[in-house]
Amino acid sequence: MTGAQAYHAAMARLLKDAPLSEALAQALMDGMMGGAVGEIETAAVLTAMARKGPTVEELVGLARGMRARMVAVTAPGPLLDTCGTGGSG
Repeated sequence: MTGAQAYHAAMARLLKDAPLSEALAQALMDGMMGGAVGEIETAAVLTAMARKGPTVEELVGLARGMRARMVAVTAPGPLLDTCGTGGSG
């Protein structure tokens, strides 16, 4: 399934307040991270998901989609992380 197909399938389900399967959520994330799903479409699908409330299956699929695209970074150690995600206030 292409990213665009995943987007359209996901939106069709979310607009009916129906959950996404893990596989569909993973394909959707792959499309978002790969550039096949644009910024406006990404905002729309994430807004629809937030409005419905995400399921465990959806979160697992999205996480697997992100993990499939992660890039390992090799760096000399020891290291200290000095920057958080910005969500702690």
